Amino acid sequence: MLFEPSFGREVALRDTRIREDDAERERVLNSGDARFFFVSGPSVAVNGTGVELVFATSAPAGKPVYIGSDKGLHFFAIDVHGRTDGFSELNFADIRFTGMDFSARDIGLALAAVALFEWTHAARFCETCGGDLKSSASGWERVCDNNHVVFPRTDPAVIMAIRDPQDRLLIARNPRWPAGYYSVLAGFCEAGETVEAALRRETAEEIGANVVRCEYRGSQPWPFPRSLMLGYAGWVDDSEIVIGDEEVQDAFYITRADFRERVMSGDVKLPGPASMAYWLMQDWLGSPLEDLYA
Repeated sequence: MLFEPSFGREVALRDTRIREDDAERERVLNSGDARFFFVSGPSVAVNGTGVELVFATSAPAGKPVYIGSDKGLHFFAIDVHGRTDGFSELNFADIRFTGMDFSARDIGLALAAVALFEWTHAARFCETCGGDLKSSASGWERVCDNNHVVFPRTDPAVIMAIRDPQDRLLIARNPRWPAGYYSVLAGFCEAGETVEAALRRETAEEIGANVVRCEYRGSQPWPFPRSLMLGYAGWVDDSEIVIGDEEVQDAFYITRADFRERVMSGDVKLPGPASMAYWLMQDWLGSPLEDLYA
């Protein structure tokens, strides 16, 4: 498929009942159907292939967090960030660079665990009273002594493939990126703002263009630390570009023929297949991007 975001695949069932029922979770935890995998920051423990999770069949030291179930198995994540007791021999892979090659089950489990542990490390104090937070609901909630409950936070961000009236794609580069790298526009949704309004605002701010139509393409989590990427195609009413944002160093519209030629020559470098930008570009191009690197 031309649009199937690598991080938009999830098959495991997230079972709230098991999260919240201590007795049921303990039963599952000690059953022969429990599997445990290991997370350190954005990385997960993998086997020799580098793209399959390593699972333990008995609970290791640590606080296992229930992630979900699939085909009769129940999966728990163990946060081993900063630990050396028995985990130093494991092989860890950063899912930002390898996750696109994971199975749908494994990448779904890994993304959920990475997102949850990123939030756990950041959410130390109650947003209401400032008190210390403690884990609850198998790590999916945090509660203070005043019984205020804090839930995992996700920040919505819109990412858009902008097209001009000639159906050329807008590609742009940030001055902080390595030479030659280009991508599509993106930005966070502001408070009280719809995704579509954010798309129009970001496009106007960054290239001075007016979006007259947009279509939702799909989404994927990006838990580094806590984004949800909402992918859109957008159309503007003219081809003029007025760069008005310091985050944009260069931007231009490109035809499909020129896009293929410049990517194949190495003149334009693209985001990797773990990113939503990759899939939005491929959706516009109408053929696999990987063919340009053959």
